[in-house]
Amino acid sequence: MESRCRLESGYSLGDFTDYPESSRDEFKELTLDVVRAAAEFSKEQMHVMLRSGTLPRSFNKYVDDVLRTRVCERWAPKYYACYNNADIKDYCELHIGVDDNGQIVGIPYSGKMPFEELTDQIYEGILRGCKIWRRRQGGRRRRRGGRRQKQYKSDFGPLNMHDIKKSCKIKFIELDIKNKAYIEFCKNKLRELLSKVEEEDKIFNEAWRKYDKEKQKVRSGIARYDTSVNCLLNGSNSDIIRGELIEKILEKKCRCSMCNKNLKVLKFNRKIFLQYDGTTKVLDSCSLLAVTRELKDEGKARWSAMKPETPRVKKTVNPIGVFGRCRHITPLLVKRDDIKYYILVMRFNPTFYGERSRAILYKDKEGNDIYGKRSSEGPYTVH
Repeated sequence: MESRCRLESGYSLGDFTDYPESSRDEFKELTLDVVRAAAEFSKEQMHVMLRSGTLPRSFNKYVDDVLRTRVCERWAPKYYACYNNADIKDYCELHIGVDDNGQIVGIPYSGKMPFEELTDQIYEGILRGCKIWRRRQGGRRRRRGGRRQKQYKSDFGPLNMHDIKKSCKIKFIELDIKNKAYIEFCKNKLRELLSKVEEEDKIFNEAWRKYDKEKQKVRSGIARYDTSVNCLLNGSNSDIIRGELIEKILEKKCRCSMCNKNLKVLKFNRKIFLQYDGTTKVLDSCSLLAVTRELKDEGKARWSAMKPETPRVKKTVNPIGVFGRCRHITPLLVKRDDIKYYILVMRFNPTFYGERSRAILYKDKEGNDIYGKRSSEGPYTVH
């Protein structure tokens, strides 16, 4: 078995590894804590910052949060369990700062990364997140065939920190950041994404402006019919409602005395006061109030049918998400004198426990226990 890390120093930012991702080698691209960034900056503020080339001063806090929550608490125990459960007779490595295609995108950090502190946090994360299956002596002794036998019980128990440090080696590799071709590529990609943000904002805002205008038009039409009865009751009805009421009565083709009276009232009276039987509250179908209510219902239904559909335009590029991808902001970071790029490599020895343990138990982020099985599929044994 190889005893040294396969990925050694000498790589530059943007280079490709000499070997692809496999059951022995897992690549992980580290993205920044966009949840924290979204809580501190709006999309518009982030877009202005990226366009102007300025980034938050306390940049390290976004990296530290991800290293603590994602690497130390999730990835480290997860891959420690799956590789130690894997039936692989060789060293396995987890590379953080390398994308799925094997391109080295690195982990940006302002100043020197606290290697010792991070190493201790990773080991603590493995100790808290994993348990080992052991056969332990317990219970009382029993006699069988005249012999005294020990009674054993098996269960998952805590790992030993000494064993963790022996079976998992951690290495930080500093990268050369003078790869001009990669930086230029990232600069063009960032420019392309920001232009797309502006284009999508323009389409999005125009669609919703048109929708709001049409919606307001419908609301005004509904409100005009909704208040038609009140307008007639206080004698301030508009000429449009008055004209539509006359057309409504004429459409009925009713020659009763009430209809004839209503037509005369609508045509010649300036103010119209509607009355009905206050005791029974029963309206005649030809009464002016009944006709008005019918006209109101028809008008509201007609305008409601004209309500515009909600715009289905979506934004595919979010400035906060652009900030979260380390490779996108590489041109902005390398301008700063204090920025350095690193790769974190965790090297596991799947044969360390051997027959001493049947499996390593890993607890996922939902708190579910995942029981490992002996398998040659490497990291794919843990979902």
